Amino acid sequence: MASINRRGNSYLLRVSNGYSVEGKQVDSTRTWKVPEGMTDRQAEKEALRLVVLFEEEVKGGATSCGTVKFDMFFTQWFSEYADLTVKAGTMRSYRSREKRIRAEIGISALTKLRLGTYSGLW
Repeated sequence: MASINRRGNSYLLRVSNGYSVEGKQVDSTRTWKVPEGMTDRQAEKEALRLVVLFEEEVKGGATSCGTVKFDMFFTQWFSEYADLTVKAGTMRSYRSREKRIRAEIGISALTKLRLGTYSGLW
């Protein structure tokens, strides 16, 4: 579901993007600044058009959110990639480490992870 809030000379576009593993609602937001010379009615119509496009973008997975948690990425990676391309023995190895990895870095944002920091988990 999308919403629009006017904030002075801009609009805040907000789209719900499901729920996190903690059960909290995940919202994606975007701010659109009204160009000079546009009337209030034109700006409102344009904001409605943009929020529909933004909602399609979010639902299609095209937006990248800097706060995506490793746990959400890990779940998606297993279902969309590993289950389809990784051999059975390797999958058993990955699954045996899954609980420990999720406990250690599952709540970390992907943007905060650094190469080599968690090398002992693998």
